[in-house]
Formats: sequence, C-alpha cells, structure tokens
Amino acid sequence: MFNRYKIFMFTAIVLLFAGCGVDSNYTADTNLSHTSKTFHGTVVDGYIKNASVCFDTNLDGVCSLKEQTTSTNATGDYIFSMLDHNASLVQIIATDGKDTSTNRLFHDTFKTVFDYGALKENDSVIISPITDLVANSFENSTDKTLADLADAKSIISTLLSLTQTQLAQNPMLSIDVFTISQEIQHTKLLLEVLIKKNLANYNSSHIQDEIKKQMIELNLNMSNILEMLQVRLNFSIPKNEKDFVIAQADALKKSLNSLAKDTSLNIDNLNRLQKSLDIKQQEAYQLIRDANASSVLNVVDINITNESLTQTIFNTTNAELDPNGCTSSTNNYHEIQSYSIPTFNGDTANYKKDVANGIGIRSNYPANVDISQSTVTLYYPSISSTPSVDSSDDIIIFADNYHILYDPAWAKSKKQTIYVKTPKDSQGLYGCYRYILNSTSQRDITPTKVFSYTELN
Repeated sequence: MFNRYKIFMFTAIVLLFAGCGVDSNYTADTNLSHTSKTFHGTVVDGYIKNASVCFDTNLDGVCSLKEQTTSTNATGDYIFSMLDHNASLVQIIATDGKDTSTNRLFHDTFKTVFDYGALKENDSVIISPITDLVANSFENSTDKTLADLADAKSIISTLLSLTQTQLAQNPMLSIDVFTISQEIQHTKLLLEVLIKKNLANYNSSHIQDEIKKQMIELNLNMSNILEMLQVRLNFSIPKNEKDFVIAQADALKKSLNSLAKDTSLNIDNLNRLQKSLDIKQQEAYQLIRDANASSVLNVVDINITNESLTQTIFNTTNAELDPNGCTSSTNNYHEIQSYSIPTFNGDTANYKKDVANGIGIRSNYPANVDISQSTVTLYYPSISSTPSVDSSDDIIIFADNYHILYDPAWAKSKKQTIYVKTPKDSQGLYGCYRYILNSTSQRDITPTKVFSYTELN
C-alpha cells in the first residue's frame, strides 16, 4: 500500500508539471506570489476604438485562448479586471479597431511590456507606437528579464530623444510625445506601402515586424533602412521611389519638429493635427502606388500650422478655404434651420422652406433633447430667377442626415452657392458643406467640403 501511494504521488507530480507549458524564452520571478489586480489603459495612435486587447502572460506575442482578452471603447480605453497572475513581466497586445482621429481601420499591432509586480491597483497602461517600439526592442533580448526591459527603454529613449517617463505617456496628451509617435507611425506606413508595391508576395504582419526591427537597429536612418529591407525581404526598390520615400520622411520629420516647438498649439487640436497629417501622407502613399520607373515624384508639402488646424478639419481634395462658409452675415445670405424629425413619412410639409427663393431643408438627425446636437442650418443667397410654381419640379439632394430641396431655376441664377451646417461632431465641432446648384438634376450637383472653423465656433 505504501509503495502504491508513492507511485501514485510521483505520477501525479509528473503529470502536473507536464501540463504546465513553459516558454523557454521567458524568465519568470519564481519568488512572486499570485497577485490579483484590476487595471486599465488606452490604445493610442489617435484613440483606437473597438480594438482587441489581450493579456499576453507568457510573452510569446500570441493571444491564446487561455489569456484574457477585452476590447476598447469609443475613446480607446480598455480594462482588465481581477487578473490573478504570478509573473513579473507581462505584455499587452492590441490589434484591429478604428482610429477615431482619421476614421480609418487600424491595421497595425501595438504592444507594451511592463512589470506586473510593480503595477498598482487601477494603474493606467498606455499602448502606443512608442511602447510598441520598446516591446520590439525587448523581444530581441535573450532572457527577457526586468534588466532587459530596462535596456529596451534606454535604447528607445535615446533613439527618440524622450525621457523614459515619456515613453509610457499618452501621445494625445503631450505635443512632444505626439509628434514623435506620429513620425514613427507615418514612417512605418511609408515603408510598408513601398514594400507592398514592389514585393509580389508578402505577409503583412511580417513586413510590419521587419520594419520596426530595422527602424530600431538602424536608428531611423531611412536610407540604411531601405537598403537593409531590400536584403532582408529579397526585393528591389526603383531609385525614384526610394529617393521619394527618404525625402518624404524627412519632410514629415521637419514639419513635426516645427509643430513640437509651437508653444501656442493647443493639445485639443491634436485630433485635427493627426487628421491633417493623414490627409497629406495619403497623398504621398498614392504617389508611391501610382509610380513607375520614369515618374517624377515630388515631395508632398506638409505645411501644417496652428492657424490651419483651427480652421481646417475636412479633406481638402477639390475644396478650398472659404471664410464665408456657413454664416449669413456675409453676402446677405438667408438662413433657415431644421430640427430633427423622429420619423420620416415622405411628407414634404416637414421641410423648412423659403417659397420665394425656391429652397428648403429638413434634418433627419435623430431627435435629441439638446437641439444644438440635431439642428441643420441652410445658408443661401436670393434666387435671381423665378422659381417654378409647381413644387413637384423641385430637386432633392439626399445627404446622410439631411435633405436639401431646391427649385430647378437655381441652375440659371446668378449666385448658385449654398452652405449647409450640420450638428456638432464628437469633438464638439461643426461640419460645413458647400453645394453648387448648377444643374436641373440631382445627379450633376457639385458638393464640396468647406473649411471655416473660425467662423463656426
């Protein structure tokens, strides 16, 4: 009986250890006891909503079924509750979602590595392009210890000219950290677009990982990075495209350095700053995609100033700055407003209409207690032609959340430009749209976006 008992216990112990997977590249602090904590954080490029966030306890860079996963809310925030864990170092991985500043899908993967043992209850853990570089530097270490994490922070701190405290800060709360974060992210995207353009067979995540690795090892030197990427990924880059990417990255860096020194720049403008950067860089990405060996590629000017940020938020394609947009005080424009209508029944009586000028509008925004959040305002000149008596001839422009109704006589009027001011967005800012009533059919109407923040606030 005694021997059977010993054999049973020995077998149980062997099975117990056999069932506990151990990562050979991960060194845990065996002196730590299990610790249960609740903490929160934010995923930031701009704020990334609906991102998948996992608690990577074994530092293998993979979100396994056994590891707790959560998601970010509309402002990029996540929370992990009552995590019972006994390791010192852990990693959080964020993937997917949408950038709320640019409204573009988030295709990268951001990570952060931190000392779980030193984490206090309800501490905040930021995940950003900067923490991701620290995590990538840490991944190159052999033992993955606290000392290796300290070395990784030192390397990235020196590379980016930031303090180690700044590495873990929210970029949207500091212009210094923000500009560095955006330089990293847009440089990565430039390189990724270039590689995908010239590499027939590619793995997107592999490309991103290789770019990050070379950015760290080659100290953000674009020329050297491009040379190394060609070797590592076995592809070639046309000289005109290579020269363009180097010059565009340099223009990006200079513009961001200038913005970082602008002490008058309000941090509240960082969402608009990121959106403006994205618009400019999208132009650069498209130049790369469209280029051939004989293309002359000129650097996209990134001329973003504090003044332009307070006046502009919309895409400038086919539009121009118009200081008279969405105001009735200039050019003797008329003004009519329409509040939200709970239901749409097709009844034209619901329109607010100026019969004498043959024009009207109706808001289709959801009903809201705060009228300012669901009011649409139409600004328009006097019609110089005679409107039709029969309202059935009226033309309707269907927009997302409002309808504009106008008489065909506007196509012959001397002044044909109207403006529509929509309710405030999530940032508390208005949208202003310009329409040119230059046709007798809805199909040929010209809609363009207008930039006039100083007029709208």
